[in-house]
Amino acid sequence: MKRTLLDFYKPKPLDDEEREPKRLKETESDAIPSTSGSNSQEQDLLSYDIGLAVDKKMLNDNERLKFLKETWKPDRNYVFPCQQEGKQVRKFCYGWFERFNWLSYSQYKSGAFCKMCVLFAPMGAGVGCQPLKTLVNQPLTKFKKALDMLHHHESSQYHKFSVQKSAGFSIVNSGKNANIVLQLDQAKLDIIEANKKRLRPIVKSIIFCAHNNIPLRGHRDDGELVVQEYQNTVIPNNQGVFRNLLLFRLDSGDVDLQSHFENTGKNCTMISKTVQNEIIASIGEVVKTSIVNDIKKFKFFSILCDETTDISKKEQMTLCIRYVDTEICVLKEEFLGFIEMSSTTGQDIKDAISKELRRMGLSLENLRGQGYDGGSNMAGKFIGTQALIKNEQPLALYTHCFAHCLNLSISKSCETTAIRNMVGIVSAVSTFLTASAKRVNVLEQAISNANLTEVKKRRLKALCTTRWVERHESLITFKELFLPISNALEQLESDRDVDTSKRPPERNNPGIYYPTKVYHPENKPPFNPDDKYRKNKQQIPTKEAPVLIPPPDTCDTSYDAISVIRREVFIFKDAVSNT
Repeated sequence: MKRTLLDFYKPKPLDDEEREPKRLKETESDAIPSTSGSNSQEQDLLSYDIGLAVDKKMLNDNERLKFLKETWKPDRNYVFPCQQEGKQVRKFCYGWFERFNWLSYSQYKSGAFCKMCVLFAPMGAGVGCQPLKTLVNQPLTKFKKALDMLHHHESSQYHKFSVQKSAGFSIVNSGKNANIVLQLDQAKLDIIEANKKRLRPIVKSIIFCAHNNIPLRGHRDDGELVVQEYQNTVIPNNQGVFRNLLLFRLDSGDVDLQSHFENTGKNCTMISKTVQNEIIASIGEVVKTSIVNDIKKFKFFSILCDETTDISKKEQMTLCIRYVDTEICVLKEEFLGFIEMSSTTGQDIKDAISKELRRMGLSLENLRGQGYDGGSNMAGKFIGTQALIKNEQPLALYTHCFAHCLNLSISKSCETTAIRNMVGIVSAVSTFLTASAKRVNVLEQAISNANLTEVKKRRLKALCTTRWVERHESLITFKELFLPISNALEQLESDRDVDTSKRPPERNNPGIYYPTKVYHPENKPPFNPDDKYRKNKQQIPTKEAPVLIPPPDTCDTSYDAISVIRREVFIFKDAVSNT
């Protein structure tokens, strides 16, 4: 028959002589001891030598149960083969069977195996998903550091999983439980619960610091946490609050935390600053998820946003959600976090808000309101954030933030002469009475002598320099303590100590003046400041050309200023009553 080019690529058929050795080889490799086999065959194969299970790989349940329960074990008179290791001759020790009940010796492989891992260990459980080697797929034949290797193997996660899996397998095959899946799930749950016990004291310590507004880290908070070094000494203060709290827990007898540090590796202590940040972020996500679930429950919501620059010069935008709890009819406002902004244009802010809402699972379809400040990038009619969002959701009505409106209104009202004078004098008197310990004591004594039972405040508050809205607490306190303040100034006026009755000039800013128009109570012309305050003074032209004067310098000046306020209040009340 004529051969073609394709015949060269066809496999060559084997004759009967070539097939026979291969068939015999496969028969030998598939050999496995069986309970129904002859006594001679069991004797030859050492009845369930664990090394045969390593070669077999695929075992059915009956074979696996036989290897687990009837594993071949040498007697005490068995002579183990010796191994030449360097200059020493070593061999397997029979006493290791008593210390490690999972240990088996294979005469077939001339080495030791872990029968639990041979039968139940998952594939690719090694480092980097590599196959397991010593004691699982390869025998232990080097005995120089055998005990260390056996202890390390016993503490590995894949060995613990294999032991739990073998226990469930034995229970199922004994008839006590018919579902192996439940046993495997229970084994995983036990491992998860053990890991939770390790993390629980660490997470609690972080939450404790968060609740009390305490920083976690100290000057040195890296490296291993040495427990034994501080067991009989005072806990040091150079490791930060978090690590000191862990030492305090250990000193108080926290068994779970003690077990964690004793059994875990140095690269898995879970107390590094990276893990701390991850735990804090996870806690934040849990809180945020709880808030978002409540918002989804009541469906409709509004957003409040504002931008500010933090201390690291990064632009941060705050995002708050307002919604109505219809179950108890209460309006709630929740803070959901900061959003770092690289640009503050209306389009960029709108994109950032939309992205954050989508990430939290909130839809613009349920958005019913927007609240921002009056900046053009936020409140712009055409390309402002509110306009762009309103193009997508027309029902999201924009409202200028009432707090900003109130602040602008008060700022504009304070340009009125009477209010400007009042605020300047209150600020100066508050500064004068709180600048000295003796003046503070005199004011407290005057408050005590006044018998103001309804007033619990004993100190004046400085006026806020940035937010006009925040000044109301200071003004209310000044109003409640008006009579004691007057009495304290009268007492300080007659004090012989010049440092107490007179305020020294400011060294850093000797030319500071308050644009205040103050009149003497006896209809005298405005009093002029001392010459020392006129240094570098420049008149500020105004419509009424008010006289620029320094803050009240003495008790006499402060008392006169307060008397002016009192007299003008009485005149105002009389004018109102006559109308």
